[in-house]
Amino acid sequence: MNNDKLALSVADVVQIAGLGRTTVYAEIKAGRLIARKIGRRTFILREDFDSWLRAQPTLKPPKMRSQGHGEA
Repeated sequence: MNNDKLALSVADVVQIAGLGRTTVYAEIKAGRLIARKIGRRTFILREDFDSWLRAQPTLKPPKMRSQGHGEA
């Protein structure tokens, strides 16, 4: 798949993001992922997909536990 596409199909988004189709359509329905219709096809502009992905919450790194096993 060419990553230089201006518009992605739902199948492209599923493949790139590793999400299910239901999740992608749910994000579109909720208004969080902007999509466009051309005839019967649904497309997501690459810039809208990138913005949506950047807006997702980031994971905080786990806290490091001290390894002091009774050592002074």
